[in-house]
Amino acid sequence: MAAWNATWNGSAAAPQAKADDGLGFPEQDTVTNAGPPETEQGQSGGSGPVGAYYSVQQNPGWEFSVTCNPTVSLSASSSANSGGGGSVQVVYSASASPVTIGLTGVITDSSGKSHVLVGQGVTAVLNAPLPSMGYSWSIQGGNPFKDYEVGKAGDAPSQPSQAVYTPLGAKDLALPTPHWYYAKPDTSTISCTALLVVPLGALPFFPLPVSVSTQCVVDGPMVAQPVITIGTMQLMTPVNGPLELWGALDPINHHQPFGTWWEEQVTTPDPYATQQGGGGWNFTQLVNVSVSITYQDNTTLNVTTNGAYWLDNTFGYAPEAPNTYSAAPVAPGKPAAPQENGDAPEIIFGHSAQTGSPCVSASLNDAFKTYVLYLPPGNDVKWVALWMWTWSCRGQADYDTLTGSWLLSNTNAQFQQPTAYPSQPTWNAIFGNH
Repeated sequence: MAAWNATWNGSAAAPQAKADDGLGFPEQDTVTNAGPPETEQGQSGGSGPVGAYYSVQQNPGWEFSVTCNPTVSLSASSSANSGGGGSVQVVYSASASPVTIGLTGVITDSSGKSHVLVGQGVTAVLNAPLPSMGYSWSIQGGNPFKDYEVGKAGDAPSQPSQAVYTPLGAKDLALPTPHWYYAKPDTSTISCTALLVVPLGALPFFPLPVSVSTQCVVDGPMVAQPVITIGTMQLMTPVNGPLELWGALDPINHHQPFGTWWEEQVTTPDPYATQQGGGGWNFTQLVNVSVSITYQDNTTLNVTTNGAYWLDNTFGYAPEAPNTYSAAPVAPGKPAAPQENGDAPEIIFGHSAQTGSPCVSASLNDAFKTYVLYLPPGNDVKWVALWMWTWSCRGQADYDTLTGSWLLSNTNAQFQQPTAYPSQPTWNAIFGNH
């Protein structure tokens, strides 16, 4: 009869009805008993019966020992068929608990779920009962990014010379506490694999691998699809110009013709608005310009961004930074007020600044990317693009010396339907009005 006994820091393991997550149940078996292998907790005894199973937790310590009495003498000449000899084996598996991921920068709902608004910063940390190292993080869903910087040192708020988007890289995902922002509403899964450092002299002798994950609900503001109208390229009065995009009605009040007009409504939802503030938003526009003017003395003026998209005038296009449209609800449960703005590209038929010669021909072929950018409430926040639409206008005006009038040709003005949660706008130059 072989009596197995497990000790934990030198103290006898407390008996359990079944070996589960307690300190162990010393099951006893006759080692020489013939019969099939015994199985508990999904483990197999192999080719012979098993002496005992134990499942132990860290409390009260990290050490355990297993003994068998009487001892078994092993003979080199023994075999299974000879009836002599035997073997004793101790097999263990180690795990750590609890191992969890903690998130800061989030709010928790009544069911315990973590929530965060697009553009708000999130930091993760691995919580474990042992020191950890060798981190490998994964953040899936919600379009996470490392940074989005509008402007650089010395820039005025309304004149940022650049906008730079930085994605999360491998180095960021190997940090003990990665930090990021989300660009799109979604349910995000944050996972981490790491190694726990086991104290010297304890088992196992190597770092203990762990893997854990959690989820975060990424919320967005309440936002309507932009309402967009656009006019046509026209020769405006007086007779000498300008050539201008004109004729669109504003979508809110349906008056005041303009070139192209936009309406939008953005509201920060509760509980963010109540707990953190309303946040704000703006229209921001990038432009790809191609303008050419020919004068009577055959000199020309060409204005172009060479196919690149530059910031159109200011950040935001409307309102101008540091101002924003409010995204705060006008009252509990009521959305923020809608806002509108627009653009009207034009060429004024003037005289050459160098020679004084009058304009006899002018062409415009401009393309635009217009964004609705949102800045959520809070201190650790970044701008996030909610909508983007492209639009363009072109036209050619030539002076007819025989009739003394301007002739309009090759005109077009159009826009594409908006895209929700596009890539962030980037630029490295600013373009002023023609």
